[in-house]
Amino acid sequence: MGMFDSVIFKCPNCGADIEEQSKAGICVCETYEPDEVPLSIAMDINRQLIKCYDCGAKFCIRCDSDFEPPRTYKMRLEKVEP
Repeated sequence: MGMFDSVIFKCPNCGADIEEQSKAGICVCETYEPDEVPLSIAMDINRQLIKCYDCGAKFCIRCDSDFEPPRTYKMRLEKVEP
């Protein structure tokens, strides 16, 4: 069984919870509300098609703003003590 994080949306049609899972980032089995999603998870689930299993309505997950994440990131080594 793999680890994942989740974002819980409310269906605009019927109010049921809709869970979308992501394996992006460090995956600590955390659950997020739609207004507090970390960048790596937001990028992973943005534009995903989902379905409400209570009423059958279909939706596309979208970020509120059309963010353009950097194409590269500066990385560094950090020494760890044994």
